[in-house]
Amino acid sequence: HIVSGDISGCSPCQTRGIFVSGAPVAAERTIIGANLIEGGASSATSLGIEVNSGGTADIDGNEIVGGPGGWTRCISLTGTAGEVSITNNDLHAGSCNGNNTTFAIFAGQGIAPVIDRNRINADPAKLGTCPGFTGSWWTGGIESEGSQAVITNNIVFGVPSPRSTAILLADCEGSCQL
Repeated sequence: HIVSGDISGCSPCQTRGIFVSGAPVAAERTIIGANLIEGGASSATSLGIEVNSGGTADIDGNEIVGGPGGWTRCISLTGTAGEVSITNNDLHAGSCNGNNTTFAIFAGQGIAPVIDRNRINADPAKLGTCPGFTGSWWTGGIESEGSQAVITNNIVFGVPSPRSTAILLADCEGSCQL
């Protein structure tokens, strides 16, 4: 059981359950499997898993519950992440504070993760909410901001929120959310 810390009173506050950063020394990817991962509470960013700066990972067979925060994601893949596969997981987006957003998966511009056979926001008892959301962005299941993600064979639901989508595909040729 992996739980990131609860944090507050800082700016920007960021909490992560697992952080994969930097290119691997060997050809193998980091394997993250068969875990229960919970994001902590944050006044800003709460992440179950983040992969960036050339980090690579096979994320397979986990249950990831997003924490409450301003920008909360079960899995965040920035545009600098290496090869990543997200397979056969149960992902539950966290609750967003005020006018902020939550998604189960964020995939940034310039990466091509494989997202296959996951159950995303499928259990209402474990899913966060964003009832006070009034912003111009979205909340939901998968957020792809200019990524070349391969999304196949998933069950994906949005988040209880005034602006919810199961899958957001933004081309980001102009400005993205981030």
